[in-house]
Amino acid sequence: MTRDTIRVTVWTPLEGFDRLLDMFATHFNNRFQFYGRKLVLSHHPLGWFGDTASDVTRAVEMDETDKSFAGVTPPGQSRFYKEVARRHLILTMVSWVTNVVHTEKELAKWHPYTWQYTMAGDRYLSNIGEWICKRIAGKRAKYARSPLNSQKRRFAVHLQKTPFAGESAGTGSLRAALSRCGATPKRTSVNDSGGGFAGSFTEAQADTEITRMRRAKVNSVICICPWYEESMLTNAANRAGYVPEWITTAHHPPWSGVPASFPSPNGDRRFGLLPNPMHVPLQREPGFQALRDAGGRATGADMTVWAGTGHDAHTALRMYRQMLLLASGIQMAGPKLNPQTFGAGLQRTRFPNPPDPRRPGKVGFIDGDHSMINDAAQVYWDRKTRGHYVDESGGTTCFLERGKRYKLGRWGKARGAFFTRPPCFNGSV
Repeated sequence: MTRDTIRVTVWTPLEGFDRLLDMFATHFNNRFQFYGRKLVLSHHPLGWFGDTASDVTRAVEMDETDKSFAGVTPPGQSRFYKEVARRHLILTMVSWVTNVVHTEKELAKWHPYTWQYTMAGDRYLSNIGEWICKRIAGKRAKYARSPLNSQKRRFAVHLQKTPFAGESAGTGSLRAALSRCGATPKRTSVNDSGGGFAGSFTEAQADTEITRMRRAKVNSVICICPWYEESMLTNAANRAGYVPEWITTAHHPPWSGVPASFPSPNGDRRFGLLPNPMHVPLQREPGFQALRDAGGRATGADMTVWAGTGHDAHTALRMYRQMLLLASGIQMAGPKLNPQTFGAGLQRTRFPNPPDPRRPGKVGFIDGDHSMINDAAQVYWDRKTRGHYVDESGGTTCFLERGKRYKLGRWGKARGAFFTRPPCFNGSV
């Protein structure tokens, strides 16, 4: 960092995104108060997170090669955060394939260096537990198929432990919340990937787990796992002719190929809570509007860098939110920018959160925490409603109560029902 620049390392997930991220930086430079400095990005290909050598290499890239103040990254492993904190650098993260990312305990351990846009994993699971207790526990599993839908809900919990989904998340906060209403899971299973990612859960394992759930007379499955592992379980349930409800914690990426991973009938029974902002048409997304703002100010800026496909749009929006968190901390730190003033600035700020029909979620670092989103919306998957992007042809995420959001302690009685007749409300505001 110099008197004029704040260098930021970004690991770019898609080819051609360098220009797009530079446009985000232009937007924040124009609209935020950085006290005479400008964000300058150093780009690196995303590659692979997950082994000691790459973790150390990335920290060295930030510190010694780029001489950065901060980095924008997908979730990684504790040894990466430890090395970054040792070098006194800032990291901002957002969830990618699951909503269950690092816990507040993990983030606090690296204070003031590590921050995430997505709700902390333990708080998200506490929300799910309270929502279940207040709205669906003790009632019939009506979204399962007969004969399971005539019985009161009997829950199973399946957890995939990966270094990208919170190393200490476990099921503790969820089980504690469920115990308050007597909704103790009848079956709990853990797939410890041991540092792996996709491919760490086999078809045979999925078949075995479905058999065990069935023996336990489970009719409502809480899957704390990325979408690809949830897909393997729902496909195994299809093979077994077993059709419970699926309470999902995964993102529902809209891009081509993902909906086909969830064939009927089990693929049509997924619902749950989404802590990230509601999906809205591309032109109404704050990230897209930031690009338009930058394009109006930067000579020759090319808006075609973001084609509007589901894959590109969701990836771009995640990175915009990470950069928004970073820009907020830099502005609130004041002219004497360092990791300590960055953290103190975020945690003392009370964000205004004005009413917004796009339902982006209330943000702020409540009670000195390290994650930005504080509430969630109820969602379900509908195969017959078209989404917002050109490759979103196999269905879309639908929002109950038109995307109304609730925070922990505010989940009251249920309003509305999942899986209503299409077209559902998909965020077209």
